[in-house]
Amino acid sequence: MADTIIHRLFEQARKRGDDPAYLVKDGPVWKATSWAEYGAEVERAARGLIRLGFEPGQKGCILGFNRPEWVIFDLALMAAGGAPAGIYTTCSADEVAYILNHSEAPVVLLENVEQWKKIEAKKAELPHLRHVVMMKGAKRIDDELVITWDQLLKKGAPDDDGELMKRVEALEPDAVATLIYTSGTTGPPKAVMLSHENLAWTSRILAQIAAMEPKGRTLSYLPLSHIAEQMVTIHGPCTIGGTVYFAESIEKVADNLKDCRPHLFFGVPRI
Repeated sequence: MADTIIHRLFEQARKRGDDPAYLVKDGPVWKATSWAEYGAEVERAARGLIRLGFEPGQKGCILGFNRPEWVIFDLALMAAGGAPAGIYTTCSADEVAYILNHSEAPVVLLENVEQWKKIEAKKAELPHLRHVVMMKGAKRIDDELVITWDQLLKKGAPDDDGELMKRVEALEPDAVATLIYTSGTTGPPKAVMLSHENLAWTSRILAQIAAMEPKGRTLSYLPLSHIAEQMVTIHGPCTIGGTVYFAESIEKVADNLKDCRPHLFFGVPRI
């Protein structure tokens, strides 16, 4: 059996079932989702993608601020045999269209109507795009391409056909696990292909260097389109355990830090 981030996720779900995997603030309260629930969410999203026609080897894009849906969709694409490609929220409509076409993604996950407008403006130029999934809380969009997050999960209701687990067990260490696009400051965004083995090795080294612990906490707020934040928010926790707090926004990072009190905090100079 290959050692991939997906296999590690499901192992954490088995080992740490009731432990908190991530928290999101709902009003004044931080609401926790367990590792068992996290694993089940990824399974449902992956089955939903398969029932939308997503095939092994295909890519899927994600455009939005750090949210559980971002991470679940990312892992679901991997579990279904494909690879995610994050898009920076600051990208223009032209840049978004470029990445969607370059990756030939048949599906994209969007945070809100503002990001949908970028897709809408370029629909005629996106021959590969078949489905747009909107994150929770997004305003309803009346378009044949669009489905809600809940609709995706409903499509992924558990079954006995075993297709998802067949795809998970078929994952190869040297297969592409994710595409990391550059920010495009020196021309069109360029894609870096990272394998399952790349992610597995790097996340284990991160866990060692940063002394990550199964009971440790971290705050997710930097762009998940960047591999460094993916390591801290997704791959590291799947490798070692721990709990991720999703920041409400960049503006509220300072307040959220007081609540989270992270053991590991990943920062940049301007923060």
